[in-house]
Formats: sequence, structure tokens, C-alpha cells
Amino acid sequence: MSTTLNLGTLALIAAGVIFVIVRQFREKQAKPLMLAIVPLLVAYHTYLSIQELASPIISPSLMVSSLVTGALLGALLGFFRGNVTRMRLDNETGTIYYCPGVANGLFWFGMLVIKVLAGVGLYLRLDRASTSTAVLLAIATGLFLGYVCMTCATLYWRISNISSHYKSLASK
Repeated sequence: MSTTLNLGTLALIAAGVIFVIVRQFREKQAKPLMLAIVPLLVAYHTYLSIQELASPIISPSLMVSSLVTGALLGALLGFFRGNVTRMRLDNETGTIYYCPGVANGLFWFGMLVIKVLAGVGLYLRLDRASTSTAVLLAIATGLFLGYVCMTCATLYWRISNISSHYKSLASK
């Protein structure tokens, strides 16, 4: 019975991941509110992960420096991802649409794999196995946070620029 439940749960998770991956390649209307909510949720999840990372095997200063290093690397990747996203302005309605390309999908999937592996590592308490494992998990946690925050910030900045440009042209 538990094997069936586990397979059913795994199938449900796989279907959800496939749905999200396919959705990454579809054009979506730009909603600035969603670009603010997602980083907040990721920041909260990171906060919970940091509590799990706080172990006697790693010093707080090493943990913080690992998180910051990961966040900076993630911010660079997020900035790149946000800038390669295609944007389109509907001139009639003034609505902005964006469509992530193949590079975005690969970046997103890679970050998902890193986040899942870090989550599994924290769940299995691998952060208590060695200092290097704890540092890698801290870097992966910070990487995901920086990636999501900078991607959303870059998209928001680009949407704001397009919107202000459209409004200035419409007022002329």
C-alpha cells in the first residue's frame, strides 16, 4: 500500500514539475505583483533553510559568507536570465507580455535541480556530515535566493522601462 502511495505521490510531483516546465515556454502577461510575491516566498523558504543549516559543524561566519557567495553568483545568473527574456508590448492595449526562451528554461531547470538537491541534502541532514557539505548546501541555498530575486528584479525593471516608454509615447 505504501509503495502505491509513494508512486502516486511521485507521479503527482512529476506531473506538477512537467506542467511548470511547459508553462515556462508560454508567453505570459507581465504582472508586477507576481514578480514581488515569488521572491518573498523564496526568501521565507531560504529563512527556514538557514535555520536548518545552523549546526555546530559550521561556524556562523562561514555559513553567512557561503550564503552571500551563493546569492551573488545567483544574482549574476538571474540578471542574465532576466535580460534574455523576450518581451512584447501590445500597442493597442499597452499590455506587456514576456516569453522565456530555451536558455531561460535551461537556467530554470538547472536551478530547480540544484534547489531540490539542496533540499534533499538538508532533509537527510547531510549538512551535519562535514563542513564542506554544509558549505555547499549553504551556497546552493543562497544561489537559488539570489537567482530568483535578481531575475524578478530585472524583469520588473524591464517592464517598468517599457511601460514608461509606452506611456510617454501615448501622451504625445
